[in-house]
Amino acid sequence: MKFFLSVGERSAEKYAFLLAQELKKADSSIEILSFGSDLLATQSQKIADYKDISVIGFKEALSVVPKAVEILNVVKKAIIKNNIDALVLMDFPDFNMQLAKFANKNNIKVIYYITPQLWAWRKSRIRQLFKYVDLIIPILPFERTFFNTQSVKHNFDFKKVAYFGHPLVDILHDYLEKRQDKEKIILILPGSRMSELHFHTKNFFEAAYLLKKEFSDYKFVVATQERFLKYFEQFKSEFPFIEFSLDTYDMMKKASFAITKSGTVTLEAALFGLPCVVAYKLSNLSYIIGKALIHGVDSIALPNIIYGKKIIPELIQFDATPKKIYEYSKLILQSNNYQRQIKHDFKQISYALGNYPVTPKIAKTILDYLA
Repeated sequence: MKFFLSVGERSAEKYAFLLAQELKKADSSIEILSFGSDLLATQSQKIADYKDISVIGFKEALSVVPKAVEILNVVKKAIIKNNIDALVLMDFPDFNMQLAKFANKNNIKVIYYITPQLWAWRKSRIRQLFKYVDLIIPILPFERTFFNTQSVKHNFDFKKVAYFGHPLVDILHDYLEKRQDKEKIILILPGSRMSELHFHTKNFFEAAYLLKKEFSDYKFVVATQERFLKYFEQFKSEFPFIEFSLDTYDMMKKASFAITKSGTVTLEAALFGLPCVVAYKLSNLSYIIGKALIHGVDSIALPNIIYGKKIIPELIQFDATPKKIYEYSKLILQSNNYQRQIKHDFKQISYALGNYPVTPKIAKTILDYLA
């Protein structure tokens, strides 16, 4: 059996890596091709890399459209040429839904694992999801309820939906099993895309500079990928006190507080019991368009969305200033009670994300469906 896995950013690639491993464990004859990057390439034949087209924001997305169309065509040709049996799509909806339509037209089974955030914006896409996708596997606890409600409302086939929990539980399992004393480290997590670094780095570093004046006994560490180290060199003379680490999870386990962008990293913080302030910026045009399209969601931080209340502060766009990041960070750092409350609420998030292991159940469900 031949699979094609398509991912568009680092978090999804980690989950795809685990899934590829589990599929091969179950059947050593399985062949896997991928649209991914270096990590997934260790488990598959890489056809194209997402790094050139992985951006956040509408304005930013426009700049990569020609390259995205080129890659889409390369992937389509590879799917047909290699007689792919099943296409596994992971997030990255604008790209992956095009592949879903293509595969459906060519009688190739489509599994959408890590579904688009239809509950937040462009809800109308749910009709396409149920039309072109054979098996739908969401990873957030409230998504199961969302799909159930929409299935009843629109008479969709809810039997297409299978929920088992969040694969992040598997990725962090070994880290969380080992005890680690917290250190006086403030971790800075500005992003995993160059577009995110562009909007966040200076603001986060300036907030760190303000905090350093009052919390001089703390170390300030940026966790990042090796490919971004050159980008950060421009800030070293202005912020010489900031250190760098290439082991994000080790630092999240050691750190006692974090300044972070939104996204999967906030769920990672929740599982590590790491109090944090979330800040996020886009281009003003992307923010205005996004705000107009998003309905029914009051938060951007996933722990806040899952819990249904603000566990951690979040600062969006015009509020994501160094001064406000500093002020909210200081509130948490100076209050043991605030920190304890965040950690208590984070435990509830941990329970909501499901029981280890998650990925083997997903792999089995996919193979059983295709059998």
